[in-house]
Amino acid sequence: MVKLEFIKKINNNVAFAKDDTGTEYVVLGKGIGFSSSAGDSLNEDDLDRRYILKNDLSSNQDIKVLSEMRSQVVELTTKVSQLAKDELEIEFDNAHYLILADHIDYAIKRHEEGIDYPVLNYWELRKIHPKEFALATKSLKLINDSLDFELDESEKEFLTNHFVNASNKNSSIGDTVQAIKLIKQIVKLVEYQFQMSLDPNLFAHGKFVNHLRYFMLRKLDNQSYTDEMDDDLVKMYQMKYPEEYQMAEKIADFLKIKEDWWLSEEEKIYLTVHLKRIKQI
Repeated sequence: MVKLEFIKKINNNVAFAKDDTGTEYVVLGKGIGFSSSAGDSLNEDDLDRRYILKNDLSSNQDIKVLSEMRSQVVELTTKVSQLAKDELEIEFDNAHYLILADHIDYAIKRHEEGIDYPVLNYWELRKIHPKEFALATKSLKLINDSLDFELDESEKEFLTNHFVNASNKNSSIGDTVQAIKLIKQIVKLVEYQFQMSLDPNLFAHGKFVNHLRYFMLRKLDNQSYTDEMDDDLVKMYQMKYPEEYQMAEKIADFLKIKEDWWLSEEEKIYLTVHLKRIKQI
């Protein structure tokens, strides 16, 4: 365990510290800057996280943002990130923690300036990311209960995207939003083709949407896989589930037109299986 020595307070929950080798850190922990004095040893259990301080503070823009952030925001971010860990096992690394903290800080500033954002994606978020949306709803209540005012409902949308993003370390908020838009369009295609409404609360429907979500995030991260599907197996699925396979091909055509993505036969078969389960309900 690294032994840390307190250097100086930034605010009640953020401080400078150093280890035995002289490496300097910005450390976060509830009340860490309030109760410590220069030279005190810091208990690792009292720290929520730490950032290595390279060169000088001005060259560390992320840490500069954190050091200028009000104490209340740091405490709220820690509570929300802990809730995400407890509820959905979402681990916020330092980068995603800072992004979330910056967002909460900006949300409070927006409220103070009387700026509200319209709610745009509730339908998509409830369907595509129901667990993250439920967590966002709980997190917003946690935040509002700690403030003297209430942030508006649009924060559920932003928080949901942050949770999805944090659970997919290689994806960005932009990737998450793009995936949501594409999934919404594919869901409409399937609903039109099969003349049914997809209910994300049904297990098969939720599995289909989750499959699309992870496939898209892999594509957006430029991950590719070798197509190893046996030709005879492909023909068997084509003959046994012709409507579902044709729908999978339509999804493939749509993604080729919209994103120039190529879907392997293996991916089409996976989609065919999900679509068959959807039709059976």
